[in-house]
Amino acid sequence: MINLKEIRETIEELEDRDNSFQNCERLAALYTIIDHHVNNSSPVIQEYSDILPSYQLYCKIKTKYELKELNEEAVSVAMKTLCKEIKEFLQVLYSNTEMEQERMELRSMLKSLTF
Repeated sequence: MINLKEIRETIEELEDRDNSFQNCERLAALYTIIDHHVNNSSPVIQEYSDILPSYQLYCKIKTKYELKELNEEAVSVAMKTLCKEIKEFLQVLYSNTEMEQERMELRSMLKSLTF
């Protein structure tokens, strides 16, 4: 298993050394590992990160609708996209649970959503 603490310590050590080709090569490999791990470590975080941009776009479209620059269809499409992102987040969150109690909590919360 990759030990990120060890990799970060090695990066610090290599950054303090001379800029030899060999050190640069090692640093590049370690940076790649860190970047891959941080950016791909959690599908939940990836899905979560998709929600805010969709919400911000929805807000912009809604504002333009209120200014009579866009029609209701544009607002509907933006809301549908936002709902899709939230749904994907919840699906990935659920699929990444390990305990039945976690899944029960999530199902309970979803069932409680009544409007």
